[in-house]
Amino acid sequence: MPQGERRKAPYWRNVRSRRALRGEIITLLGQAPMPLSAEEIAKALRAPLEDVRRALRSLVISEEILRRKGSKRTFYYMPGTPSQRLAIGPLAKGILALLAKWGRASSTRLARELGRSQRAVWFSLRRLERDGLVFRHGGLWVITEAGRVLARALAPEGDKS
Repeated sequence: MPQGERRKAPYWRNVRSRRALRGEIITLLGQAPMPLSAEEIAKALRAPLEDVRRALRSLVISEEILRRKGSKRTFYYMPGTPSQRLAIGPLAKGILALLAKWGRASSTRLARELGRSQRAVWFSLRRLERDGLVFRHGGLWVITEAGRVLARALAPEGDKS
């Protein structure tokens, strides 16, 4: 580095801390009417895309937010918000409701209870697993805490417990 030239500090040190950026992302996703991509979040917060992606990765790992991979982009949303309700179909709602009630179940039992084909239930379970709402343990499907939160949010008013 030539003499007299100062080294430029990283963006997050100049403007906001990493923790503040994560907080702003959580606030934005909580208010968003639909899931947002990393590019849309970076534009809304006027932050570098690389910093936003790093913060999103950390928030997904800590299960504070969820992600859904689309054909071209990945979308992020808060569990239990209207944006997630838009992204989940009736079969997945039924699966989450049954798993929230039972705790764990096989795909065969879920298909029988919901009156759907095992293939359709399996496909939906894989998508829910990808979104971090369920996971497979010893041949049975188990609901995560994020899945329980969403199941309660999706339940009819009289059924919430």
